[in-house]
Amino acid sequence: MPVSKHILEVINNNRSVLVNDLPARHFIIDLRNVGALNDDDIDELEIIKPAKTQNYHFVTILCQKDDTAFYKFCNLLTQNQANAIQNFGRNLLQQAQKANMTQETSDRQAEQASETDDKDLLN
Repeated sequence: MPVSKHILEVINNNRSVLVNDLPARHFIIDLRNVGALNDDDIDELEIIKPAKTQNYHFVTILCQKDDTAFYKFCNLLTQNQANAIQNFGRNLLQQAQKANMTQETSDRQAEQASETDDKDLLN
């Protein structure tokens, strides 16, 4: 199951950094160790040599995973030695939390509107 809509929004909003700046090749083995990627994902990524191309494919794979893989990735970033990478991981987590709350509010409003429409039809 691909990532949820709110996680996809966070990934897309940060795609430039994920593709151009983040050293994904330094994380791929750790991502397998925490269960965010599987052996096939690793094999696919390891044959790609240009870093940006590898990062692009990593983001594509991440979008095909579930939300848990995204959160494992973010948590892995927060444990990195580099402060900038730690901060980026925390920022992704905060954005995901905010986007989730926004999505839940939007879903709730749509549900309430639908219930109102249903009541109007019955009257």
